Amino acid sequence: LQDLARQRGGVLLNAEYKPKIIRVEGQITGTDNADLENNIDIFKELISRQSKNFDVSYVSGTRRFVATTKSIKIERDYYHLNYAPYDVEFLIPTGVGTDIAQTVATTSAITDLTYDGTLIVYGTADPKMTVTITVSAATSITALFLLVNGFKITVTNALVANDVLVINADTMKVTLNGTEIDYAGIFPTWG
Repeated sequence: LQDLARQRGGVLLNAEYKPKIIRVEGQITGTDNADLENNIDIFKELISRQSKNFDVSYVSGTRRFVATTKSIKIERDYYHLNYAPYDVEFLIPTGVGTDIAQTVATTSAITDLTYDGTLIVYGTADPKMTVTITVSAATSITALFLLVNGFKITVTNALVANDVLVINADTMKVTLNGTEIDYAGIFPTWG
């Protein structure tokens, strides 16, 4: 928020999500002290990996966060012979989780110069889209553009039958038949 000069309130300048912290507490167990120490070592190695999937179950499905461990605290008091409480904080740099299921819309037999379609995507954060265009028959396609919510990306490669063009807003790449190609414009967003 930006404060207003000599006025009440403020102006919202940026509504983007900030990094998120998720905290998990639990216990590591073992059959005896040696087994507990081995399990702690395995746990620490697994939990220390960078940018790994962190899935959280909801009633409506599973949300996937890409997380990196920020801190690990394992209590090892003298009386912890078969268990050790732990506290782990995970950092989610993007601040959002994604549904592990995809929303797919398929349109075929586009023969006009332009095509106008609608796709409804649910959720609380604008998803990054991936658009896949498979050319079934082409005679004179020398350029293609995708316009969504005022943002346009243009590909000026000639397209022939069986070409597959992928516009991936998550990786910010455009590929033609699996090979990255040049493009012009701004990647479209849903918001």
